[in-house]
Amino acid sequence: MIKEQIQECIQRILDNELGGISTNNCPRGGIEKYRYMTAYRLSKYVNFYRTHRISLDDFLISLRNYLLVFQTAVRLPIDIDITDNKYGLRIDSGGLCYATLNLPD
Repeated sequence: MIKEQIQECIQRILDNELGGISTNNCPRGGIEKYRYMTAYRLSKYVNFYRTHRISLDDFLISLRNYLLVFQTAVRLPIDIDITDNKYGLRIDSGGLCYATLNLPD
């Protein structure tokens, strides 16, 4: 999978249109593998958060990592509230969530 395909899959997972990402398509090494596994972890954490298996904080940490690794922004669904988060996640004027490079306190 190329970077843009992974980003599209993650947005579809956040929108509840796709269940997850399989490790079967994972590249063998290098930055591509790191990116893929970052997205894979986030896809699992979306499901874990929605089924109350992890906290919002755990989910937001994974989301921050994904946003920084992919240097991207995503549209968050209503069930994910980042108001007053301590992880440098913000919403831009277009309604997309992005991560700042500032480290949390």
